[in-house]
Amino acid sequence: MKLILASASPRRAKLLREAGFEFEQMNPPFDDTQAELPGMSPEDAAKILAWRKAISASEHLEDDLVLGADTLLSVDGRIVGKPADADEARAMLRELIGRSHEVITGVCLLDVETGHQEMFTDTAAVQIGELDEATFEAYLTNEAWRGKAGGYNLAELREAWPIQVDGDADTVIGLPMQKLTPMLREYLSALSD
Repeated sequence: MKLILASASPRRAKLLREAGFEFEQMNPPFDDTQAELPGMSPEDAAKILAWRKAISASEHLEDDLVLGADTLLSVDGRIVGKPADADEARAMLRELIGRSHEVITGVCLLDVETGHQEMFTDTAAVQIGELDEATFEAYLTNEAWRGKAGGYNLAELREAWPIQVDGDADTVIGLPMQKLTPMLREYLSALSD
C-alpha cells in the first residue's frame, strides 16, 4: 500500500517530506474551482472539498491510502476564494490587512481497498500587519497571489510580511501536520502489521 497525496501543491508535498513520509503525488481530477458549496460553513466546505479530491483520485487506484486536503480562508464566517485577477487580489488583501481571519484546512484519509475514511479540519487565526505601498504593489505585480486563497501563502511570505499565526502554521500552508502526523503514522503502522 502506498500513500498518495491527492494534490499538486508543492507546499503540501514539502510538508509531508519534511515529516518523513514516503508518498506519490497526483493531481486529482476533481476541480475545486467549480465546486458549489451554498450555505456551508467554511469547516464543512473544507472537509467536503478534501473528501471530493480524495474520492476523485481513488477512482484510478486499487489499494492505496489517499490523502486529500483543501485549504480555505474565512473572514467573519464568509469563505474568501482565490482571486481571478490583480484587482481582485488587491481588494482581498486590503480586506485582510490589519485584521484577523481564519484559515481552515480540511483533510480526508481514504483507504481505497476498504473504503474506510477519516476526515477532520484544523483552523488557525492569521493576522497580516500593515504593509508599505511599494511592497504591496510589487507583490501584486509579480503575480505571486495567483492560485492562492485570499491571494497569499504563508510559506512564501512569512519572512517578508508582518504575519502572526495563532495555531498550527502548517495548517495555513496547506496541511495541519500537528494533527495529521500522528494520525498518519498510526494508520500506516496498523496497515503494515
